[in-house]
Amino acid sequence: MLRFQVVDGPGPVELHVSPSKANMYGRKRLMDYFSTFITDLGDTNTPMTEVRPRLVDGFADLNAALTAVLGKPTRSESGHAPKIGWDLPTVVIVLSLVGRAIYLDLVSPRYQAWKDEPEPEDEG
Repeated sequence: MLRFQVVDGPGPVELHVSPSKANMYGRKRLMDYFSTFITDLGDTNTPMTEVRPRLVDGFADLNAALTAVLGKPTRSESGHAPKIGWDLPTVVIVLSLVGRAIYLDLVSPRYQAWKDEPEPEDEG
């Protein structure tokens, strides 16, 4: 189970994660980016026509649960790889559906601001 407390938030959020696999990136003992599978349908023999509806339903359920706790999302992207997120004072929380998995990312606001900066235009 992944449990985290949102500072200045309405309360703790508990997500059951099994099997747990996560990646964390940072420097100088500060976390910049933590990403974990919330669910993945790893049986690659199951056709995506069967997998995709289950993932979409799971994403919708997680979206509703997080929105009930965190309030209206501050960022979202629709399409084949949807994302929804909340910019909070001490953490940016992003839920995304990519391929055969749903991910939850916890990102430092400083790092997210850097990621959100537009790419410099090519001067060549």
